[in-house]
Amino acid sequence: MPCRGASERRFDLAHKARIAFLALAVAGLCSPAQPATVRELAYGPLSEQRLNLCEAATLSAPRPGVLLIHGGGFMGGDKSSLDHLCRKLASQGFVAATLGYRLARDAPWPAQLADAQLAVEWLKHNAKAIGLDPHRMCAVGFSAGGALAIFLGAAHVNRPLADETSPPSETPDVQCVVSDSGITDIAALNASVRDTLWKNLFKGADRGDRRRLLRDASPLYEVNRNASPMLLICGRKDQITPPSQCANLQKRLRGADVDVRVITHDGGHLGEGLKPEQRNDIFRQMISYLEAALK
Repeated sequence: MPCRGASERRFDLAHKARIAFLALAVAGLCSPAQPATVRELAYGPLSEQRLNLCEAATLSAPRPGVLLIHGGGFMGGDKSSLDHLCRKLASQGFVAATLGYRLARDAPWPAQLADAQLAVEWLKHNAKAIGLDPHRMCAVGFSAGGALAIFLGAAHVNRPLADETSPPSETPDVQCVVSDSGITDIAALNASVRDTLWKNLFKGADRGDRRRLLRDASPLYEVNRNASPMLLICGRKDQITPPSQCANLQKRLRGADVDVRVITHDGGHLGEGLKPEQRNDIFRQMISYLEAALK
C-alpha cells in the first residue's frame, strides 16, 4: 500500500473529527418530535450513486428538502456518517437525504459535482412520492461537501459527463446553502492541502492546465447575482479551510447582492476544539436558518 502524505492524513483526521462533531452536536439537541426512518435509494445507475432518505411518515406533505453532503477531501467519507443529522432534520419537518457520491480515487473531477446535481434532479423528479416540495430545497455541506453545496447554490453549472447532468440553466439547483468549513478556492489554500487536492481530483492531468482546472473545481468563481442565499460556518483556527476562504466568498456574494450570513467561531476545521454547548448552538442556528430560508 502506498504511503500517504501528511496532508492526506490530515484530511482523514478532519473527517473523523467531523463525525464526532456531528454526533455530539446533534445528540445534544432536543429529542425528535417525530421518529424518522432511513431508506437507501438509487438516484443513478452506478453503485456509488445512492442516497439515504430520512422520512417522518406522520408529518404532512409537501415538505421542504435538505440534501446533506459529507466531506473527506473528495477522497473519503460516507453518507451514513450524516444519518443522525438526517433523522433529526426529518423529525423536524424536512425531507432530508444524505448524499453518496463517487470519490476522486475512482472518478476524477467533476464526477462529484455531477453526482450531486443528479441527486437533486432525482429528488425533484420523485418529489410527489417522497412528500417533497421541489421548489424548497437546501444543500448542507461539510468541508469538501461544502464546496459541492456552494456549487449547487450557484447558477447551475453544467459538467457534461455522459448525460449525467441537466442542460445549463441560470437557476441554481437549490434555493439555499449551508456550508460548514467549505472549500471555496482551491488555489488559495495552503500548499499541502492545495497540492493534495490537485493530485486527488485531477490524476494524470497536465500541470500546464493546473490553474484552469483548480479554478474549475472552486465554487467561488461560479457565484453571481443568480446565486441562492447562503449560511457560511467558519473557524478562526481552521488550518485546512482558512477563514479567508469564507471571507472571500462572503465578499463575492455581497458584491452580487446575494443574501449571506456568516457564523464565525473560535474552533478549527468543522468545529474542532469547540465545547459541546458551542457546537449545539451552531447547530441550532443552522436549523433555524433552514426553517427560515425554506418556510
